[in-house]
Amino acid sequence: MAFSTLQDVITLLSKPGRDGFSDFDKLTISPILQFGTDDQPYLLQTLLPEQLKPKNQYTEGAIEYISSLAKAGSSYSPTDINKGGNRVAMLDVKLGFTNQKDVLDVASYETIHDILQLSGDSANSPGLQEAAERLLNWTENNITKPMMDLNEVYRSQAILDGRVRRRGANGYSEDVIYPTAPGQRIDVPGGTVGAPAGWNNTSGYDVVADVLNIQAAARQKGLEIVRMISNYDVKIKFMRNDVVRSHFFGVTLRPTQQNDGIAVGSLPAIIDEDAVDVLLRGYRLPRWETYDKTYNQRNPTTGLLEQKRYFDRTNPTNGKEYDPILFVCRTNRNIVVPLPNPIGQVNLTNVLGYYAIGRCVGHPAPGRIMNRLLEDSLHPPSFTCELIQEGLPVLQSPESFFVLNVYRPSAA
Repeated sequence: MAFSTLQDVITLLSKPGRDGFSDFDKLTISPILQFGTDDQPYLLQTLLPEQLKPKNQYTEGAIEYISSLAKAGSSYSPTDINKGGNRVAMLDVKLGFTNQKDVLDVASYETIHDILQLSGDSANSPGLQEAAERLLNWTENNITKPMMDLNEVYRSQAILDGRVRRRGANGYSEDVIYPTAPGQRIDVPGGTVGAPAGWNNTSGYDVVADVLNIQAAARQKGLEIVRMISNYDVKIKFMRNDVVRSHFFGVTLRPTQQNDGIAVGSLPAIIDEDAVDVLLRGYRLPRWETYDKTYNQRNPTTGLLEQKRYFDRTNPTNGKEYDPILFVCRTNRNIVVPLPNPIGQVNLTNVLGYYAIGRCVGHPAPGRIMNRLLEDSLHPPSFTCELIQEGLPVLQSPESFFVLNVYRPSAA
């Protein structure tokens, strides 16, 4: 009896379906990949969605400014006034190469082999389908997901830091600098554990004032804040702050025994997220979104993998940790992302630009490329998979957002 082989599994996963895409294609070029999964979606792709570009080096002319910025050290040209009265500039885009490569581990290889040995010789056997699902899951978790995670990291660096840090093998290092307008990125010191300051001082610091100052800066530029995004850690500091609780309105609370109003001490130790939204709505601010999705990063010192959130930050100069709050303003840049049926399409509003996906060397069209190699003539047999991409975040509205960096208390 001739049993199904790993080559049969690869052939099955490489066969185009009714939509014209194979299972491997759906882990390579499908636009739905940038959205993540239902339970772990990528958030920053809603601000910088993917766009295919036929060239890896080109000039993007649709860069819109509000003020005149000095562009020293960046790829952005000086601003100019167009016929419509808008300040515009150009960006020389040079996409960067990234790749993710891995070899199917021996344990997974043997598991798939055992499934095939028990499946019989039918090309449609449940065993062959099970083996295909195993290989597809391995490819998604070890090849596709790390690439999509890296794209989201680059998005976070472009928006939150104004600097994309490209790092690669053999000491490759290159930084892409994005412009920062005066007052666009504000730091709030955190003090120390023994003497907390800023947002860490729950009883003596007005965190609402920080938010309203950002709103005032946006209004001075004619901008309207339409999104607020941070991790949950900094949001809960806001919820615990005494000034926030004393600012809270929209519900009736029990007065003090002297009937002289509501004392801070009579309020709950923390207000909930619904109450935060009520408070922000009173100041014409949007709902506060939280983003705590994590990715795996190898510690440069220990070499071990560690989890890190996309909104976790460490100052490279002093090593202090902080939590950014992102304020996104209305840009009127809207992008429609076509998706396979039955989804159809996703409409993204007020994007800040796009994530350019270029053309890999030796291939006729732009997009990610997956290379696969089965080597079963040597011992031990192996399956190698590689995903390659040319890409870079492009900010077309580099002034239409603000970042408030809330520092955590340091040890000393």
